[in-house]
Amino acid sequence: MVQRFGEELNRSRGCRAALSIVCVTAKRWKIVENRLAFDRLINAIYQNDKHMDDLDRDLLSALRNNARISVSSLAAATGASRATVAARIERLVENGTIAAFTIRTGHETRAAGVRAIVLIEVLGKLADKVADQLRGLPQVRALHSTNGKWDFIAELEDRDLASFDETLRRIRLINGINTTESNILLKTSKLGF
Repeated sequence: MVQRFGEELNRSRGCRAALSIVCVTAKRWKIVENRLAFDRLINAIYQNDKHMDDLDRDLLSALRNNARISVSSLAAATGASRATVAARIERLVENGTIAAFTIRTGHETRAAGVRAIVLIEVLGKLADKVADQLRGLPQVRALHSTNGKWDFIAELEDRDLASFDETLRRIRLINGINTTESNILLKTSKLGF
């Protein structure tokens, strides 16, 4: 449309300046259209959080504490009907707010006798290679990259202090590790959200 209008304007008056103004205006409108499309995308991403109300938050809180709680118990605790609770949970699963229902094992069921957090500083640009080697150790239950002085935080579990000491020795021998600091976990007061 802009091109046809510009051609007619150019033929009828020979006015190239007007054609330039029309083209610049069309480009600005394209930029505005792109910005509106981007805003719609961002709004869609954050839509889930906007539409969460107190009932959704109460359901999530109860499910975090006990993923096996029944719909009837949730309905009684929140004051909503069972159908409403079931529909809300289904919607929270479908929109990705609830990614999975899971369990936590009690401390007494764990085979590991020693649990620790190990702070790790890496030399230069060897972080990827170090991370690959750390992930390969069965005693490393979780590995987190961080900012600040420490490059990684590793959560370790081992059967006893002698095995834990051997695991630390193996970690310190990994090429690229500069320094480590270990903290043995004595008691866990809260696990999860």
